Amino acid sequence: SDLDETVDAIRQMETDGHSLQPCGNRTRISRHDPDAAPALWLSLSKLDSILDIQPGDLTCTLQPGVSAAMLDEALSPHGLELGTLSPGEANGPLGGLFLAPDLSLLRHRHGPPRDQVLGGKWILADGTRVTTGSKVVKSVAGYDVPRLFLGSRGRLAACVELTLRLRQRPRD
Repeated sequence: SDLDETVDAIRQMETDGHSLQPCGNRTRISRHDPDAAPALWLSLSKLDSILDIQPGDLTCTLQPGVSAAMLDEALSPHGLELGTLSPGEANGPLGGLFLAPDLSLLRHRHGPPRDQVLGGKWILADGTRVTTGSKVVKSVAGYDVPRLFLGSRGRLAACVELTLRLRQRPRD
């Protein structure tokens, strides 16, 4: 339910030699990783806080358990939206939308969901905390490491925070 508990759980599983796979509500697992059979699942769905909204920069920072409805409600007063529309958004947290290769129905306009990710915070298998990317839309920070972690479906690191690019909400 919090970051320190998550780190402790990951370290304990490594110490015990058990396989562990991070997940949310496991709503996308059957489509994107049907053969997944870890010894234990680490649900990150309780990491569900919106940490920061920067309307002027068109960015927000959130934990992976935040639902699309929660984020939309928080962004609505600012006239902003995420710019994704995925069949799995109704049941699953947003972390899975970005970590699984889900497509958005708005991908032709805004690109795939993972293109909305500017940076993130991750926990490696040994409990090491890693920060990738940045909190700004224009960045020349070097390698695009967040994409490596996003494409791994949680096998390289557990996602504990994402910084996302936002869009202006259409008037109609």
